[in-house]
Amino acid sequence: MNVVDNYPAPVVAAISGYCMGGGLDLALACDYRISSPNAIFGHRGAALGIMTGWGGTQRLPRLIGKSRAMQMFLAAEKVHAEQALEIGLVDVVAESPVEAAVEWIKSHAARNGEIAPSRMAPVS
Repeated sequence: MNVVDNYPAPVVAAISGYCMGGGLDLALACDYRISSPNAIFGHRGAALGIMTGWGGTQRLPRLIGKSRAMQMFLAAEKVHAEQALEIGLVDVVAESPVEAAVEWIKSHAARNGEIAPSRMAPVS
């Protein structure tokens, strides 16, 4: 997760469906998170008596605040996409998160001169 977190170029997570535990840890390591409307987030380890060790317990409070993160951790709370957007867990909710991620990368790269959009590989 630290490699993703420290990657020199922006890393975008396109999330659809369940994003729980280690999957949420991975999404939190990304710089930008785009969710589908049907995405559900949670760190449900408390319900199982476990907690992942991939950095999510540190990254989530930094992103959404300690109090809100503790509520998600200790109550093993599930958060739906619109609520995730409201609390700052995701940056965008889009019908097609992969397409939205590709567009974000293209526009970011073009603005910063990092990658010419014409060199971007098409998503199939």
